[in-house]
Amino acid sequence: MKKIISLLLVVLLVTGCFAGCAKNVTIDCTCDCNSQIDNAEYSKLKANGKSGVDCSNMPGDPAGILKLYNDVANATKATPNQKLSKNDPGAKTDITALSTGGSPAGDGTMETVKGLVKNFAPAGVTNDYTFVNGEDSSVSEGDSTTKDVLPVSGQDYMSALTDADISDATIEKLEDGYWKLSISVNPCEVEFTDPENNPDTPQAKFTGVMKSSDLLKSFGPAQITYAKINYKESTITAIIDPESGYLVQLITHMDYGIDATGKLGFELQGSITVKSDIIYNWTEIG
Repeated sequence: MKKIISLLLVVLLVTGCFAGCAKNVTIDCTCDCNSQIDNAEYSKLKANGKSGVDCSNMPGDPAGILKLYNDVANATKATPNQKLSKNDPGAKTDITALSTGGSPAGDGTMETVKGLVKNFAPAGVTNDYTFVNGEDSSVSEGDSTTKDVLPVSGQDYMSALTDADISDATIEKLEDGYWKLSISVNPCEVEFTDPENNPDTPQAKFTGVMKSSDLLKSFGPAQITYAKINYKESTITAIIDPESGYLVQLITHMDYGIDATGKLGFELQGSITVKSDIIYNWTEIG
């Protein structure tokens, strides 16, 4: 997600130059995130033991469902050895509308910006991992490569959501005996004004989100000086194995908008809307 947003913010600034240094640029983006969620497949989990989470009774209220998710997700992350795949759709983003100075951009500018996204956006990728103690074991200590980790990065937990952070939660039993949980996280709007301070959001309690230092920084000659994120829709879809008490699949989905102010030899204001999802599938744990 960070690569996608970094790219789009740079495109936003560059677009201002294409448009004669327009002060306001708006980019509306879409992706096929929902279709990925609806059609995401998973494998039968091989569980070598149990998590210790009590799944003897299916909860019937949102508070109970959230507690079950937190307990299972955190127990899964705490398990030392696990094999899983992670699907990051990359920048499967299509620019559907582009305006500069309040007027629709011309065909030439539109095609140029689409070309920038196509040529420089990170590609979608699915990686298979063997995680040990919550980290990718294929990366050696001291290796400069960034280790891939389970959410939430830098924390012992995978979810710290509370009842106040969600608007709804449902659960159903699937034909294979697994349970499917769907959790809707409250929307929120936060401002980023200081790269050293990260606003507290419900989204930061269950997935990887942008930090102030990811946004308020220089991208080549361009500099972002202010940003505001409006998390419109955030959902968790989780499939758990009640027999072992572990996660089988986790999908995090977010629909959000970013307003940014930047400099590229001139001041520029712009906004971007985008959707993002990440899919985790466990195949063996314990």
